[in-house]
Amino acid sequence: GRKYIMMMGLIFAVVAYRPIYKSMYALTDVTTKTEVSAEQIIDSEKEGWFNVKKSYSDGSSLTEKVNSATGVASERQITLGSSPYWYMIILVAIQVIFVTMVYGPIAAFLVELFPTRIRYTSMSLPYHIGNGIFGGLTPFLATSLYEMSKTEATPDGDPFAGLWYPIAVAAICFVIGMIFLKNKTRGEVLDDIN
Repeated sequence: GRKYIMMMGLIFAVVAYRPIYKSMYALTDVTTKTEVSAEQIIDSEKEGWFNVKKSYSDGSSLTEKVNSATGVASERQITLGSSPYWYMIILVAIQVIFVTMVYGPIAAFLVELFPTRIRYTSMSLPYHIGNGIFGGLTPFLATSLYEMSKTEATPDGDPFAGLWYPIAVAAICFVIGMIFLKNKTRGEVLDDIN
């Protein structure tokens, strides 16, 4: 039934989120790519700033907005080549599949979870509070985890530390779901479900 599809989506996310995001980071990390053309100044936006473009062997390019006085880049834009671009799309699509494995069946699952007379309140209130708390706090908690990962030995921290929050939430939901949620059978009368 639906329970096992949702549980599979959760466990896939727990196992695959970090490797997926590490792959996405590697696709855009120009420090590991081979530069094929020298830096080219492509235009000057305003006084004191100019844009520099670098091209790489995989078809990717990096455009930086550089301060002419200091030589420091303030903005960076990476454009992926064809092969890394499609690989990035595949990585995002995999995550969408994980989400739809949970989010798709959950509406029907929640409807079956409560009797008709209290269904709206019993579904709506916890659903919206849960989304507000877990989804709303995600940027704050992910940033906090990243900041906490900084040490004297690694002053830049772990860029993937923020992923531990959604991974932990998915893992907790998986454990609770496997223990406490029943898999509904076809033909049960919804009003009789306690």
